[in-house]
Amino acid sequence: MEKIHNFKESLVIGELGEVKILDYLQRSTAVENIIDVRDNKMYRDIDVDLLVQMATGMELKLEIKTDTYKSGNMYYETISAEETGSIGGFEKTQANYMFYYFINLRTLYILGMKEYRNWFGSKKEEFDFLGYQKKPKNARWNGSTYTSVGYAFPVSILENENPKWMRKVYLN
Repeated sequence: MEKIHNFKESLVIGELGEVKILDYLQRSTAVENIIDVRDNKMYRDIDVDLLVQMATGMELKLEIKTDTYKSGNMYYETISAEETGSIGGFEKTQANYMFYYFINLRTLYILGMKEYRNWFGSKKEEFDFLGYQKKPKNARWNGSTYTSVGYAFPVSILENENPKWMRKVYLN
């Protein structure tokens, strides 16, 4: 039987991850102010969760993804719903940084989005060949389902390359 990801459960897990990331940011001396825009439709439409004002005066847009997997794989969504052709969050977000948090491993990857997109684009053909593309079914609020499309690739690939635009942080 095919596993269907439950949207309601994902929301709860996502909120737990967001709390952990907010705590991490609030503890940072480099952060001056955090504006939570998760409930703002304009920012939801561009997949941005937080506006972070740095002590330097720079303002950054952040997107937070929380992952429960212990597989060692990171999921890069290219299509949000295959049935409607809606673009995936990693392609759509206008965030400067993606905070990708493995909640069970307490590991956060901070990814520069522009560079991460370019990196993924350079790996996509190889990832297709290696069979990393996945099409998970997801349950909506109303009980219907949709199919997202993305790539579950070993995060060790990123770690081995250790790009300047990625930072790995362990959270307590």
